Amino acid sequence: AVHFTEDGLLMAPGSPAQRGRDAVRAYYQSIFDAYEAGLESGYDEVEVSGDLAVGRGFAKVTLKPRAGGETVVSTAK
Repeated sequence: AVHFTEDGLLMAPGSPAQRGRDAVRAYYQSIFDAYEAGLESGYDEVEVSGDLAVGRGFAKVTLKPRAGGETVVSTAK
């Protein structure tokens, strides 16, 4: 959450938008409370032009429920 501005907007898949650093922090804390989380991510390409940068990459999130049950894996580009 520290990387979000005070009015930043998080639009996570399957969840309502979260606005502001405190809301983002609460969203992620609820995930970390319920799951053992893993993240693999990286960039395949980054282009910079003046003050603008565009990155193309990937992410793989693994969530293992702390209470037991099946691990959930989510991927994105």
